[in-house]
Amino acid sequence: MRANAKKTKLPCLAVFLLLLAPAAAPGQTPANKSLIQQVAPEVQTKAMLNSMSYHKSPSVNKAEKIVIALLYDESIPAQKVAAIKAGFEKNKDTKIGKKTFSVIEISFATVDELKKKLSAAKANAVYIVSGSEGAARKAVSATRNLKMLSMAGDPDHVHWLGVCLGVESKLDKLKILINLSGCKIEGVHFDPRLLRIASVSF
Repeated sequence: MRANAKKTKLPCLAVFLLLLAPAAAPGQTPANKSLIQQVAPEVQTKAMLNSMSYHKSPSVNKAEKIVIALLYDESIPAQKVAAIKAGFEKNKDTKIGKKTFSVIEISFATVDELKKKLSAAKANAVYIVSGSEGAARKAVSATRNLKMLSMAGDPDHVHWLGVCLGVESKLDKLKILINLSGCKIEGVHFDPRLLRIASVSF
């Protein structure tokens, strides 16, 4: 019975990705269907939480409860941070494997400051709030040093800055994004079954 549950889990994620019609994130106009869009917070956070169930790294597997830190600097509007946090909270019943999760907010100015705050909070993963490329680069530097899973709702952060996990919508189809080079540096490993349905970059 357990084996059957494991076999059906990934198809459920695939069905979620195919059937869910993601809305464009606030402020985006999906007039041109060929454009890659960011995904609404409650949709992207659900997809990321489901994907984290296929995360095989010690930082997540050994934790009793998963702590996800929302990272931002002073240039990020408070309402944007609040929208992402609300997205996670709407999915609070989602389990990462069999584990519950909590979400905290961390603002920072420097990489060293961020590393200290993440360590003190015992965070297992981070979500980088989009808006400042400089802040995103600092966040990635910290997660690579701490060997911690990084996630972002901005597809460019995955494609070009080396964030490990993200999502995007293209032609109204939701796609999981995984950057394998970023994963290697952060010590992150995903189940091969997830890699088969994700859009993987190197």
